[in-house]
Amino acid sequence: MRLLLLLLLLFCFSCNIALQNPSPSADISGQSSSPVHTWWLILVSGFSASILFFIWKNLAGYHRIRWLQLWHIIIRQVGNEQYDLGVLALSLAILCWLVSGLFSLVQAPFVQLLATSVCSSLNSGFLLLFLRHLDKEDLPPSFSAYFPTRHTIWTVFIMVVLVTGSLAVCVHTVGLPDFAMLIPDLAFSLYTLYFIGFSFFYLLETRLKSVEIAVLSWVPIVITLLAEVFQLVSSKQNGLSDPVLKMWHETLLFSYKPLLIISYFVLIYSWQLKRINRKEMLPSAKPGRPAPDTVSADVQAGREQYRLLGPKDWMILEALVRGEKTTAIAAAYPADFPNGAKGVDDRIGAIAREFQLSGQSQIKIVVTALKRGLLAYP
Repeated sequence: MRLLLLLLLLFCFSCNIALQNPSPSADISGQSSSPVHTWWLILVSGFSASILFFIWKNLAGYHRIRWLQLWHIIIRQVGNEQYDLGVLALSLAILCWLVSGLFSLVQAPFVQLLATSVCSSLNSGFLLLFLRHLDKEDLPPSFSAYFPTRHTIWTVFIMVVLVTGSLAVCVHTVGLPDFAMLIPDLAFSLYTLYFIGFSFFYLLETRLKSVEIAVLSWVPIVITLLAEVFQLVSSKQNGLSDPVLKMWHETLLFSYKPLLIISYFVLIYSWQLKRINRKEMLPSAKPGRPAPDTVSADVQAGREQYRLLGPKDWMILEALVRGEKTTAIAAAYPADFPNGAKGVDDRIGAIAREFQLSGQSQIKIVVTALKRGLLAYP
């Protein structure tokens, strides 16, 4: 109810702005002449991207992270199925909206339109990467089988940027209409919204057991589609002259991104609720003492954050907790470590890198694993 009242207040505020500006001076990007919407979206996008980034940082176990290290993670690991970086990809997608909003303040219509179109395409690419990290067991196999690979996502993004750049050259040289630069991004956005709409519907219906909430998840998608259409029409006509159409355009620009962000947070909440329900279904032990299955579930949930580590690595950590040496571990599992103790040391080095630890101190690695709840030993 409070959310509906807030949306009604925003709608009235947008109507007031639109009616106070009956002769629009909007530029070719379709943005309002008033900077209120732009600054509002910059603040919302920046705040939401920051919150999601710190959520990912906490889940990944990074206590401190440098810019160069973050760039390395983005380039090497975003979109990699072996490492869960979905929340980071979502944070970067929303960050693209912040950058797009900053470019909207530039008083050069051609540069503004080109930059916002590229940022929007990059946003679609990161959203598709985020969708790749969803729990596929909650999606119908017939739908999840059509998910694009990370190589397909980046290839399509590069093609969209190249086509947009080519159209920008044509606009600047041969006088092609300005709105032509929006068409490649619009096609990429429609492709992305298709996967977002059906993924959110299936996930929320499966996790929350509510068809009503699943249907409501389509509302931001429909509003986003209308905003895309209004933006294209406004750019084609170099602004909307009808006050009613201008009012709807202002309202859609003001609301569709916050509504999508709310949908993303609802999806994260449903994922957390799924984990809670899974734990509650486990049998409980005596009062005052957690059941072994519950502890195992907690440990398993923590280990899922480290997709590059396999059962062999957790076995090594558990053996180190028991005080076993690397030679003893290699001798106990000769099939897993044909190189002997050297193979065990190599995996210990991989564990240290995954934990973001300098060196291969076994004590430091074990202490870190215990602090993060990754081992079922007191």
